[in-house]
Amino acid sequence: MNYIKDFLTDLAAGLLFGGTAFLFGGWSTLLSFLALVLVIEILTGFYKGWYYEKLDSKIAYRGFMKKALIFIVIILAHILDVILGSEQTFGSEHTFRTAAILFYLGMEGISVLENLGAVGVKVPIFIKKRLIQLVESNDDKEA
Repeated sequence: MNYIKDFLTDLAAGLLFGGTAFLFGGWSTLLSFLALVLVIEILTGFYKGWYYEKLDSKIAYRGFMKKALIFIVIILAHILDVILGSEQTFGSEHTFRTAAILFYLGMEGISVLENLGAVGVKVPIFIKKRLIQLVESNDDKEA
C-alpha cells in the first residue's frame, strides 16, 4: 500500500514541478522574491484593513485574484520568450519574463510601502524611489 502512496506523491511532485517548469520556464530567485512580496503585500493589506476597521471579504477576494492574475502575465511573458527566442535575440535568458517580474516586484513593493505608511510606519524614501525607478524602467522596456 505504501508503494501506491509513494507513487502518487512522486506523480504529484512531478506534475507540480514539471508544470512550473513548463509554464514559468522554471522557478527562479526572482519568482521567489515576487511570491514573498505578494504574501507581504497581502499581510500588510489585511493589517491596514484591520487598523482602519474596514476588513471586507469582497475586497480581499479581489486582491487575491489580482495577485493570481499577476502569474498569468508572467506565464504569457515566458511564452513570448519561447516564441521569440528572446534568449538568443536579446542576449539574455527570459527577457520578457524577467521584465514582467521586475515590474510587479516594483508595483507590489510600492503597495507594501503605501500600506505601511497608512498605518504609521516610516519608510526610507530611497527605498520608495528605487521601487518607482524599477517600475518605470521596466514599463519603458515594455512599450
